[in-house]
Amino acid sequence: MKTEFNPSRRDFLRTGAALGAWHMGLALAAGAPNESGFQIGCYTRPWDKHDYRVALDGIARAGYRYAGLMTAKCETWVLITVNSTPDAVAAIAEDVKQRGLKTLSLYGGDFPVARSIEAGMAGLKTLINHCVVCDCPNLLLGGTGDAKLVKDYYKVVAECCDYAAAKGVGMSIKPHGGQNATGAQCRKIIEQVGHPNFRLWYDPGNIY
Repeated sequence: MKTEFNPSRRDFLRTGAALGAWHMGLALAAGAPNESGFQIGCYTRPWDKHDYRVALDGIARAGYRYAGLMTAKCETWVLITVNSTPDAVAAIAEDVKQRGLKTLSLYGGDFPVARSIEAGMAGLKTLINHCVVCDCPNLLLGGTGDAKLVKDYYKVVAECCDYAAAKGVGMSIKPHGGQNATGAQCRKIIEQVGHPNFRLWYDPGNIY
């Protein structure tokens, strides 16, 4: 008699995760090279109920070589912001390095474009400088949800593209809701800024 096996969604996900972990373990044990050329890492976000060091430990233990600095359990929730001091950023960068990781992307939250374009530029340049301290090649931007600020926000980005390029930092925007929620909106933003140092960062968790 033929017996059918109809696993539940939970069983399917559990089995898939176990197989994925087994496969990754074999690759790590064998020291398999990354033939695809992709740099695969993990942001601190999944651990943002904990200190960022807990996140870095977890990322390193999982076998990743690259980390993305985003959110963590701290006063500002976003780990590195326009108000972070260079010394504080340097300390975080050292913690990353001590775990054998490299920072591949940094999300620094907002910059004060609501105050003025000049203030926005100063804030964005500060975030770019933070990337330099972290030896990080990418600054991830979340855009603005305020329709009144869209024009000025991306004027600031456009004005800072050359500065970032000179520092070895590329800037990118991701789908994040609001005025940059869809692929069409993001494409329009990229065209509006019109600089090769400003590109799109794919975020599968925020595709509408």
